[in-house]
Amino acid sequence: MKPKKLLYRVFAFISPFLIIFYLIMQLSTRFSQGMSTEYVLKAEMEETIDASAYIMRNETLLYTQESGVFYNLGSEGQKGSARTPVVAVYTDSPELNIQDRIRSIEEKIKALEASSVDTSYMVADISSLDNSIYENILYIKKNLSAGKTLLALQKRSSLLTMMNKRQLMVKEVAGFEYQIQQLKTEKDTLYHSLVAQKDTVYASKSGYFSSQIDGYESVFAPSALETMTVGGFYDALNQKTSTQGVAGKIITDYIWYVLCPVSKENSYDFKEENEYNIVFPYSDSISLPGKLTKKIAESGQENLLLIFEMTSVPNDFDFTRAQSVQLQKATYKGYRIQKNAIRYVDGKEGVYILAGNTVRFRTIHRLYESGGYCIVIAITKDSEHYADSLHLHDTVLIGGKDLYDGKTIT
Repeated sequence: MKPKKLLYRVFAFISPFLIIFYLIMQLSTRFSQGMSTEYVLKAEMEETIDASAYIMRNETLLYTQESGVFYNLGSEGQKGSARTPVVAVYTDSPELNIQDRIRSIEEKIKALEASSVDTSYMVADISSLDNSIYENILYIKKNLSAGKTLLALQKRSSLLTMMNKRQLMVKEVAGFEYQIQQLKTEKDTLYHSLVAQKDTVYASKSGYFSSQIDGYESVFAPSALETMTVGGFYDALNQKTSTQGVAGKIITDYIWYVLCPVSKENSYDFKEENEYNIVFPYSDSISLPGKLTKKIAESGQENLLLIFEMTSVPNDFDFTRAQSVQLQKATYKGYRIQKNAIRYVDGKEGVYILAGNTVRFRTIHRLYESGGYCIVIAITKDSEHYADSLHLHDTVLIGGKDLYDGKTIT
């Protein structure tokens, strides 16, 4: 082989490696001083404060003259009309076990009767059903892990119904008529074994039934807000009433209130009649809007009371009287950048960006900062400061030394 042809082939073989080596050296030179880049994107951040919250609702207590054990005839939060039986009073706890078994049987019967399927279903229907089963299992697992057993159990019947439907679809069973009849027979037998109830408690008004009694039903009634003071609120925390003879309660209004004691400093940004979002960690961190109807201040008190009116009542919401929440004071929208990218040049605050291989300084105006990031104003094109300001999709330089406007990075 001729020497020239041999050299050509050797060069052709090693040239890709030389190019890669060159690029690595270029990048190494560019970022040898711990410098990295980040694209400018639109974002928003919530400014929040942690607060203690106290739930206030119109709650009517239900009493019984009989002592014994209480059995709820309906589920927690179930809506009903006046004179609906809501609680049965028995002498002994074994009766509760029988009632629990009867309720379990009724749920199974209901699930089996709801498990019939259309014979014209398709494969896609099975796939959709499998997805629903999977989502229900995840929901139950999540709530059990969080210790929320009641929320997990509420999905039990729907999950059973879906699993039964799947059995019918894939021909694992022909039907559930025999099982339903067996369960009805067992239910009748259990009913006949029950001793007479000592008392039946009826709903005095239409509304939502709850068995969760804490002794603050009359203390933290919405009517108390008319004359409440800061000092009166703290006194009320020690004024629980007796729950003797109370079998449950009826919540009679969809409007409820959240009372939050906050420091004067944290109260400044909250304006009456404005709406704010409140995050409830006890209810999977759901965010609900509430209108600030009242700010209560009192001379000599360090804290103020913020009163929010709520009208949303989500399913499975946790109405524990006292709980922690986050109050969202404001929402800031603009460009998000890292705080450690900010520089000061000639008394101006800004960042260095990379335009091609040239460093440029762009001014910024901070709106809010949290967790190592800032939201800065997105300057519009019609502004006289647009040319010198940070733009969407700019490449911001983070770190690096000896940077200046116009520097070429090779």
